[in-house]
Amino acid sequence: MAKRGRKRKEGVKRDTRGRSRGDLPDEARSVVLGQPNRASLPEALRLDQKAESPLGWLNLMNAITNQEYDAGKRYAEVVARYRAAIGIPDPERRPEAGQGSEFTREEVTKRKEAYDNAFDCMGFQAAQKEVAQVAVHERPMTNLKLLRCGLQSLALHFGLTRGRKSVWSGEILSSLTAPRAKVTA
Repeated sequence: MAKRGRKRKEGVKRDTRGRSRGDLPDEARSVVLGQPNRASLPEALRLDQKAESPLGWLNLMNAITNQEYDAGKRYAEVVARYRAAIGIPDPERRPEAGQGSEFTREEVTKRKEAYDNAFDCMGFQAAQKEVAQVAVHERPMTNLKLLRCGLQSLALHFGLTRGRKSVWSGEILSSLTAPRAKVTA
């Protein structure tokens, strides 16, 4: 009986079950290592999938925690789902983008509510902008404290914390809302 499917590539390393190990050929490896967004990472981390986005890069460099990284990824998904529901094409061409006519009114309302709740949980407009810039639009961050504050709020909102509330975001929020001392001459 003939085997089904396409023929196996020759020269590919396989595990005991016959599956490909997924090793990159030297040519593909050199292309990945030469990408500018990966250049500032240590060589051992350049091949990691997280290195392809600013949010992942910050996580690999331990500037943000895994929980904050997961919160940013979830927020980007919520934004993409809401944009798809209202028919806004996604510049990153994520699945579902720009297909607004295919959703029921209830589905659009549900996605808008999920987006609004996630957006509102971040509180400050500056934190909202920073998270959107890095997590949604995949641009470099400008203020790590605001980014972490927004991501920690999202982690709490999405239930990604392990029962501990961070004091760190509270420190940032109090420093942002603290009245400034008047200087007298």
